[in-house]
Amino acid sequence: FFFVPRTRTMGRLNIQVLRAKKLDDVQTFGTADPYVVIRFADREYRTKTCDNNLSPEWNESFAVMVADDNAAVIHFDIMDEEIFIDRPMADYTLTLSNLYRGEWTEKWLLLNNCDGGGELCVALQAEDFGLLRQGGGGDNAAAAAPAPAAAPAPAPAAAPAPAPAAGAQVNIGGNVNINITNNVVNHVPSGPTEVKCANGILKVGDRVQTQFTIAEGGDDRWYQGTIDVLHPGDQAAHIKYDDGDYEKVDGPYIWLMMPPVVPQQQQPYGQQP
Repeated sequence: FFFVPRTRTMGRLNIQVLRAKKLDDVQTFGTADPYVVIRFADREYRTKTCDNNLSPEWNESFAVMVADDNAAVIHFDIMDEEIFIDRPMADYTLTLSNLYRGEWTEKWLLLNNCDGGGELCVALQAEDFGLLRQGGGGDNAAAAAPAPAAAPAPAPAAAPAPAPAAGAQVNIGGNVNINITNNVVNHVPSGPTEVKCANGILKVGDRVQTQFTIAEGGDDRWYQGTIDVLHPGDQAAHIKYDDGDYEKVDGPYIWLMMPPVVPQQQQPYGQQP
């Protein structure tokens, strides 16, 4: 007997669809109205439509969760919006195997099925996966390094800062402020204080459920649990699952288990509830 864990730990890919140029005009009358459809795994995302424009600018951002960056591909389809049936204008398929972790990369993609040599400009960031850059060095690195400069003479000590007045708020680093009131220190958070989920705002103790598809590294099933710890800075939360798992999940992938709405009992005519 062995246990196969279901995978929820995935990488976040940030995508910006910026602009295009030299698109073919596929309309018989007038000028095309292009928009972009992003297809990844079994999900689709769409930009706004730019009316009558063969060099459109969208400047829109999206985020997807990647289970295997070495095998994942993203499909970009540029479509012409019509009244009845939208028409394809161009397309491109992009692999994710050569992205560097944490770095934004802007690319001009030479589009397929576009006779005019059209291009699509996108920017990608592998937020927490991808290649890691390694610094140069070697046996001769120390010899090639310049000699350290002599240490400068120490500067005269600065006068001590005055004590904060009562009621003042002081930042002590990071996302932590303090209030000074009658010599009592009160911590005040200075970053986000809420975690937004797919259908509301999370609180500790909320009953929630999550689902990840097979393409995203999951098993297509819904799993229920309880919010244990909130991480407003990351917009994520730790969940105690009913089956014993304990994992940190991004807010957009968490759904509140809303209780059913109980209709109020109808009152007889002329009586107030």
